Amino acid sequence: LNEKAGSIQKIFRGYTQRQIYQCSLANIVILQSIFRLNKAKKEMQKLRSIISAQSFVRGYLLRKKIVVMNEKATSIQKTFRGHTRRQSYMYDLANITILQNIYRLNKAKK
Repeated sequence: LNEKAGSIQKIFRGYTQRQIYQCSLANIVILQSIFRLNKAKKEMQKLRSIISAQSFVRGYLLRKKIVVMNEKATSIQKTFRGHTRRQSYMYDLANITILQNIYRLNKAKK
């Protein structure tokens, strides 16, 4: 009887130890997942800050590029306007010269 009782106790102790081990293992897995989650959150926060810095730099460079492009466009417009005004002036000057020649010719004939 004592042998059977000892055998039952041995089986029961093994069962309870397996239950404790499985519970501990489950807790360890949960704890590891919590640590991995926190680590992933920290890495994600670092990535977000890097992305934010990158977007700030890209925006700054784009705004700078737009300013340069606007200055170049203004320069092109100024040059074109000057060219068209000079052409208009030369056309008007030619017409005035023709009119003066006609006037002088008519005045000489009288």
